[in-house]
Amino acid sequence: MIGHIDDDRLPALRPAFTLTDETTPRKSFPTMTTQPGYPTPDPLPPPPPPTPGAQPSWVGPPLVRPTSGQATAALIFGIGGLLCPFVIPSIVAVLCGHTALHETRTGQKGGHGQAVAGLILGYLVVIPAVIFGIFALIGTIVS
Repeated sequence: MIGHIDDDRLPALRPAFTLTDETTPRKSFPTMTTQPGYPTPDPLPPPPPPTPGAQPSWVGPPLVRPTSGQATAALIFGIGGLLCPFVIPSIVAVLCGHTALHETRTGQKGGHGQAVAGLILGYLVVIPAVIFGIFALIGTIVS
């Protein structure tokens, strides 16, 4: 018959736990045996005794570097420069971004990524505005 397995060829299966009475199951764990050629594992050493008079130490919260205000301003003005039709917020974003890069260079203050993002957003508006202004100036001079 297809799919038929003889029961006498199956290994003897032990239940995961045996019931000693109806309410408390007791798990049966296999005994530790080693395979031939491998040494018996050593038991873990006991933990060291506590030092007399030692008190648990409190470390406190992790130290956080303050974020540069110039970096935050650069990011805010950079976003505002994209949403605003004027170039002034983008120019402020570029100026604040460069000062924030100078502040965050030493590592005393955080916000380097905000400064870079503010610079990128500021230059996205300032560079095309300068190019457009040059073309407009050349167009008025030629005509």
